Amino acid sequence: MSRQIMRIFCGHYGSGKTNISVNAVLAYKKEHPDEQVTLLDMDIVNPYFRASDNEQDIIQAGIRPISPLYAGSNVDIPALTSAVYSAFEDDYAVFDVGGDDSGATVLGVYADYFNKTKYTMQMVINASRPLIASPQQLMILKDSIETVSRLNITGLINNTNLGDETTKDILLDGFAYGDEVSRYLNLPLDMSTVTENFQGDFSPEEIEKYKIYFIQNITKKLF
Repeated sequence: MSRQIMRIFCGHYGSGKTNISVNAVLAYKKEHPDEQVTLLDMDIVNPYFRASDNEQDIIQAGIRPISPLYAGSNVDIPALTSAVYSAFEDDYAVFDVGGDDSGATVLGVYADYFNKTKYTMQMVINASRPLIASPQQLMILKDSIETVSRLNITGLINNTNLGDETTKDILLDGFAYGDEVSRYLNLPLDMSTVTENFQGDFSPEEIEKYKIYFIQNITKKLF
């Protein structure tokens, strides 16, 4: 029997949730080609930066996409379809949630289903985003997301970057920020995501120390 994994990525607008979500499903499908893998675009708030924009790449990889009705349609008011419920029967499903508590509200509809599975809900943090630059701001965001979603955030993903202007020094400052936030929120820092072009800049010891996980900048074309 295959294991059932539900992964939720939440956080502030522009923190990098979508890029992480797409990387997660592609990596998992590559390692588990025979399993049913689904990517759910749960962003019914922001129509400009969505996992749905990578839909063809997702389909070609053998992953099932589920997205709001406005994605690729003429529907003005976004709404999620009943297909969302079927994801709870999949082997591996990733939920890319819209920014802040307004985006997380939709999770509350499915809270009972999540609580019957082994889910993880990781909040993506980015020291370069001014509205979440302090642990205090992130504590407020954490509490509001958990309240409206009726779910618990289980860990953090540090995705500090400045796009093409990112340097190793920015990343190192981000690692320190991630540790500070982890202590303040009393949540584990599960990983620090860094784009693959920095692979040669870190030693194996640094990769282990900072919990670095290298990802592709798949959604760069959307900027």
